Amino acid sequence: MIGLARKALLIVPIALIVGFCFRPTPILGVDGKSLAASTGVPVGTTGFEPCTEESEAWICTLESDMGDPVAYTIDVDGLGCWTGTVRGSGSDDAALEGCVTIADHVEAID
Repeated sequence: MIGLARKALLIVPIALIVGFCFRPTPILGVDGKSLAASTGVPVGTTGFEPCTEESEAWICTLESDMGDPVAYTIDVDGLGCWTGTVRGSGSDDAALEGCVTIADHVEAID
């Protein structure tokens, strides 16, 4: 039984660290730069700003395959997972989805 307690003392902190890396939003929150990094907006690139918060959603502008800017409305949940639809289209055809990870927060710092 003591061996199990020692294993738990190792496993629990490792599981918490791994969980934090994949879902840091409950602790770090989401800002425009980390969300931009997660959605694929080129952070720091001239001509593109990080995502901006508007009422209860975020607005992110991504470059389309044709090189034209396309605005997406991004809804983020409490764990940092998000879904995005082309702004004003009312269609889920071009929907995007993903989650903000610790890598996105690190990219946003650069």
